[in-house]
Amino acid sequence: MGFNSGTAQFSVSDTGSLVYVPGSLNTAANQRTLVISDQSGTTTSLKLTPGAYVHPRVSHDGARLAVGTDDGQEANIWIYDLAGTSAIQRLTLEGRNRYPVWSADGQRVAFQSDRQGDQGIFWHRADGVGAVERLTTAPQNASHIPESFSPDGKHLLFTELKGGNYILHDLTMDNKTTAAFGNVKSTEPTGAVFSPDGHWVAYASTARARELYSPDRGIFIQPFPATGAIYQIPKVRIDYHPTWSPDGKTIFYVASVAQPLVAVAVRTQPSVTFGSPTQLPQTVPPPTLLSGAFRGYDILPDGRLIAVIPGSDQEAAGALRPEIRVVLNWFEELKRLVPAN
Repeated sequence: MGFNSGTAQFSVSDTGSLVYVPGSLNTAANQRTLVISDQSGTTTSLKLTPGAYVHPRVSHDGARLAVGTDDGQEANIWIYDLAGTSAIQRLTLEGRNRYPVWSADGQRVAFQSDRQGDQGIFWHRADGVGAVERLTTAPQNASHIPESFSPDGKHLLFTELKGGNYILHDLTMDNKTTAAFGNVKSTEPTGAVFSPDGHWVAYASTARARELYSPDRGIFIQPFPATGAIYQIPKVRIDYHPTWSPDGKTIFYVASVAQPLVAVAVRTQPSVTFGSPTQLPQTVPPPTLLSGAFRGYDILPDGRLIAVIPGSDQEAAGALRPEIRVVLNWFEELKRLVPAN
């Protein structure tokens, strides 16, 4: 969701107002490009053919990229050497595979897969050697989504999606036990991510669906392990898709689909304090994803951003300036167009 596709993005109020994001059914609109941009806006495209790219994640050393492709029929994970000296390599060969996350040592990639029936989490060596191993088994009518490994590799945060609710969990890697983390529940993806020192978790939370500007939704951080303390990052608009800078001193997030990325300085010692939100320059390509999708960008160790954007210049221009359209008295128009028998 969030790119021009057949997915409908709309809502209707009780008073009959319709709000929607216009899109295109053109299959070419699903062709996307991966770009790297510094925070001044200088942008270069990776040496990759445009494709249905989603969910880019950079290894901790900044050398490799794990990225998904999802054209609505097949979903796979790929590994790409960011030096551009070799072709992109397909990692997954069975089932539908989504949401790649690098292990702390950069040797493996965890991902969701339905290869054995349920939508549990598996991991595999990034070089493709050896067998794929299962990490979690998802209950019936639920799915598990890997989020972030702790820097010491001992924990994997993942969300369980069931009944329209995302609940954040912690998987202890040595004994494969799971437990809910921090009472984090959301009606949209949490995008939870460990801080570089492993002592904090940033995540998005939406308590009630469709309440876009509720003060209860936004970006939050909690200590790890959880202590019950919760801190909300200063709100800009809707606020979602957080991630940390490599030095742990800044949190980036998306304010809304129509705004560029936002950066907020954060200090956790001697107490938790936040700076004022600062928008990145308009020239930095935003990932143009809605809050109900999954983060379409990541941060390299040198502070540059890597993002998925629409592939063609025409599509990119339109996607970087998305429209939100409002139709008043839509109920009356609907009655006129579809009269009751």
